[in-house]
Amino acid sequence: MDNQSEKLKSNLRETLLDHHKKLATENREEGQYLYVLIIEDGNDKRLIYLKDEMYEIGRRHDAEIIFHDQAVSRDHATIVKEYNQEENLFFYKIFDGNLSGKFSTNGLIINDKKYHNKYLEHGDLIRFSESAKARYFVIDKNSEIKDIFNFIDWENEKELSLNKDMNSYAKKTL
Repeated sequence: MDNQSEKLKSNLRETLLDHHKKLATENREEGQYLYVLIIEDGNDKRLIYLKDEMYEIGRRHDAEIIFHDQAVSRDHATIVKEYNQEENLFFYKIFDGNLSGKFSTNGLIINDKKYHNKYLEHGDLIRFSESAKARYFVIDKNSEIKDIFNFIDWENEKELSLNKDMNSYAKKTL
């Protein structure tokens, strides 16, 4: 494993553990799950906790989630938080382009299929361009936070991918 992968893994672990500690002291009205995006933008990799009502994604300098790859549209996608009262759960839905109806140039590709909008599901791979992508995770706050490190394929540098144990992890966390 190279130094960059080790650095990302360490950063993810610190961020997850820090958030886990905060959860122990905060009230838990927002439900039992953490919603996480792991972003890969060329050589840059980062972790984003989704908790806000809306995230604009693109190259714009004022977007909440900024990509630097020129193949990513300025207003590439928008993520919106929705609440299901019956199940007392939050969901995130992603839309191609902005909420005014302007679509991105390259479209929204999730798990190798093109969408105008989609409810995000655990393990979804969102492609904004060849080198700009994100992986979405839903993690039970009561689970062993370290489990996330058991299914990310850190050896595959070309793509942020999951190993074969993802389905069993999803069953344990959801």
